[in-house]
This record gives sequence, C-alpha cells and structure tokens, in this order.
Amino acid sequence: MASEDDKNRNKNWARINDLKYYFGKQSDEWIDLLLVSKEKRIATDRNISSGYSPSLCPSCKQYWSYGIHSTTRKKYVDYLDWKRIPATKIKCDNC
Repeated sequence: MASEDDKNRNKNWARINDLKYYFGKQSDEWIDLLLVSKEKRIATDRNISSGYSPSLCPSCKQYWSYGIHSTTRKKYVDYLDWKRIPATKIKCDNC
C-alpha cells in the first residue's frame, strides 16, 4: 500500500503534468518546478489552513508568514518568495 507521502507526490506530479499539457511547448518557460515543490511543501507543512496571513517586515523588506510544523505543531517564521502583494507591515521575529 502506498504511503501518504507517495500519494501526495503522485498528486503533485499529476498537477504539474496538467500544467505542462495546458502550456504545451512553452511549459518549461512557465513552470518553475522548484517553486512548485516548495509551495506544495509549505502548504503541506501548514496543513493548508494555518490561518496566518502574509506580512511584510519593514526592517528587512521580506514577506513572511507563520507556519505550523506538521509533526511538532509548533509555530515558525517562513519567508515567502512573493513580491508586491498587499500585506500588513509587521516586524519579523528575526529582525
């Protein structure tokens, strides 16, 4: 029987293959596999509904959000690769 990680990995690759089919020959230009896997990991770690909205640190100018570790259920700061999104200006824990 397949583990939960295998099921999630297969589901992730199915979504990527759907995008590749949709974008056709230009799919390599439009799809960043590293970013897709990172976003999938972040969503999985947060159990998709962590309830923390993204914030912008006025000191380091980084977007960040709290995440919840999947096994320990402890809160942690996660820096996001987003740019120019509406976010509340709150100083991150590392500044």
